[in-house]
Amino acid sequence: MLIALLLPAVQAAREAARRMQCSNVMKQVGLSLHNYHDVYNEMPGGRFSPQWLRYTRPGTTTSIDAVHNYSVFVSLLPYLEQQVLYDRIISACQAASNTTPYNSNLIPVVDSTQVTLTDGSRVNSPFTEQPPLRCPSDSVPRAASGLGFSNVVYCWGDTSAASGNSGNLIPRRGMFTGRQQNDFGAITDGLSNTIAFSETCIGQSGSRDYRNTVARQANGSNFFFHGSTPSVCMQYMGANKEWQSAVASPNTEWRGRRWGDARTAMSAFMTAVPPNGPNCHHSSDSSNNPGTNDDTNMSTATSYHPGGVQGGLADGSVRFISETVDHGDPTQQMPNIPSGLRASNATGQSVYGVWGALGSMNGGESRSL
Repeated sequence: MLIALLLPAVQAAREAARRMQCSNVMKQVGLSLHNYHDVYNEMPGGRFSPQWLRYTRPGTTTSIDAVHNYSVFVSLLPYLEQQVLYDRIISACQAASNTTPYNSNLIPVVDSTQVTLTDGSRVNSPFTEQPPLRCPSDSVPRAASGLGFSNVVYCWGDTSAASGNSGNLIPRRGMFTGRQQNDFGAITDGLSNTIAFSETCIGQSGSRDYRNTVARQANGSNFFFHGSTPSVCMQYMGANKEWQSAVASPNTEWRGRRWGDARTAMSAFMTAVPPNGPNCHHSSDSSNNPGTNDDTNMSTATSYHPGGVQGGLADGSVRFISETVDHGDPTQQMPNIPSGLRASNATGQSVYGVWGALGSMNGGESRSL
């Protein structure tokens, strides 16, 4: 009887300790962002970042392969006490940029565990290393020589993703965008009112938990999020945080399983679907490749903490955000979308409540946690 009475208290104490450790990880990532900004006077780019696109093929202005998918976390490595790992990636990019004839095999690829050296030998990729991006509340193991994981994700804004190759798909409402690098001055809503980072549950084989999987189809039809609403994804939420049967085979290999991969399905979230809600993605590819454009995605922040997620704000502070936070009307589409463009090009205040306001860096909202 005594054990039965004590067990819940022990479990609660352990979760409190794990939650504190997750908060510390988030604080370190937030601090790394500020240190990066102190050095460069700008933030890392989300995808197609100019920081990496400057590495070009010999004798051309064309960027070397693979670097367009390098995530925010790759840029932040030196400020997470991972200088040696960062130097390995830089050296490989320089080798590819300076070697004639051009050899793309020299470049570390975010979804590959091996890379080629200039002498032709093959070694483990830098992306098999594990930066300090794990949360102890999520204990899913990784293969010894597999790609490194991350429970930390960064914010694209408050709309469906738009990160593809086409110029009109790039603008975003969040801190991190594609093809450009913002500075803190662009965050006119205020650093303490804008979210930079949060958590994700890492994908698990065989899972139907919508916090750690990504639905690509429902009732046999692909999702499509150009201008769609969060409810398109949320309508398939079932009991016990699992997908309804309409979602036959959710992807279990994306969320958090490639810390170096900038694509939304792996490393980012939006403040449209509320915390601990489902993740949905349009992809006609049946493999584990989320596609080239990655522009039709509705992912959110998730964790195994009871009742919510940790959120790292742009000012470096960390707040626990309830999964019942005001998230507005999920059936509404963002207003003010320029003709012919996507929801991520919208201007004005978020329609997704306090949660949505946190995701936009310049929406003009007065709402905060």
